[in-house]
Amino acid sequence: MSAYGGAAIAAARLCGKAPKPSPVTAWATLMRSTFPDSISLQQKSCPKGAFLGLCANGWITGIPVGDYTKSKLNRAYATRAVEALRRDPALVNDLNALWSLAVRGKSVAHNSQMHVVTALWKEGLLRSQ
Repeated sequence: MSAYGGAAIAAARLCGKAPKPSPVTAWATLMRSTFPDSISLQQKSCPKGAFLGLCANGWITGIPVGDYTKSKLNRAYATRAVEALRRDPALVNDLNALWSLAVRGKSVAHNSQMHVVTALWKEGLLRSQ
């Protein structure tokens, strides 16, 4: 599992514990502990936008719908990926195919968004509907 996938799982679980931090705070906390020596990795916007976009949708168990991110593209990529997984769960094992569906076949470089989505999916932390 990628570091961002593991952090997404831990951040989602942290949001379920009292006192319940916001998803933004939980993500920042996990980024600091996951990458203590790299500010650039802590601030990487693509996986953050994917995680917070799914939170904003209310798609992560225990996290209410909310205004957690301004990201449009990474939120859309994560949203499309989850919709694709709902149609075909086997895609969880094919990041390239999942990414292609998420970006609608465009030539866009993957930047850990699918690691966030697939890690949450595999842990059962994404709502099925």
